[in-house]
Amino acid sequence: MHDLLLTPHVIAGVVALSSMVVPLVAPKGGRVHRRAGWVFVIAMTGVSVTAFALAIRRFTLADAQHPNAHAFGLFLFYVATLTAAGVSSGVRALRFKARSGPHRGAWDLGISAANVAMALASLVYGVIEHRTLLIAFAPIGLMTGTGQLRYWLRTPTTRHHWWFAHMGGMLASCIAALTALVVVNAARFGSRTFSTTLWIAVPALGIPAIFGWTAYYRRRFATRPPERLP
Repeated sequence: MHDLLLTPHVIAGVVALSSMVVPLVAPKGGRVHRRAGWVFVIAMTGVSVTAFALAIRRFTLADAQHPNAHAFGLFLFYVATLTAAGVSSGVRALRFKARSGPHRGAWDLGISAANVAMALASLVYGVIEHRTLLIAFAPIGLMTGTGQLRYWLRTPTTRHHWWFAHMGGMLASCIAALTALVVVNAARFGSRTFSTTLWIAVPALGIPAIFGWTAYYRRRFATRPPERLP
């Protein structure tokens, strides 16, 4: 059963990693950008779905021979939720780009709230069980989840709101994919899979990059609309 879940998970991850660079460098809104973007979205959806299944499978293995099964299962479920919420918000922001008021769609609010809930669950479990990794990773879900909820529940203040929501969700998903790649190859770096430093390394670099990229495009939008940006 584990291999039946792991194989499609790995394949989807490879496709996501292979396709994610193209939308970043291709002209925004062009045919290449859109097609490669959809490949990435579909692959990351596959990654998330199989990760949920693997997390449940891992959680059921908890016994004397697998003392970390609960912690790993919870963490994998949390990362899957984080990834799914990022991809969903990135895609759905485009669908509702023309909105002029709050958006209260059950799916969008639900997956954003699930992101926050899983982050809180990881934080609480981490504190109770003294799991540093769960504690250290929790703020990422809290920050992205609350940001997604604010985006949907507030009236847009600029006509470019959808651009930043789309870009933030997609870049967050890229960070998740890169984090998984680094962790899977932890042994090659002489580290343990549950090394806090290894898990936090990519987000620590990627999140500031998102803020930097956002600031860059805010300056560009002062003179050029998003439809004309390369």
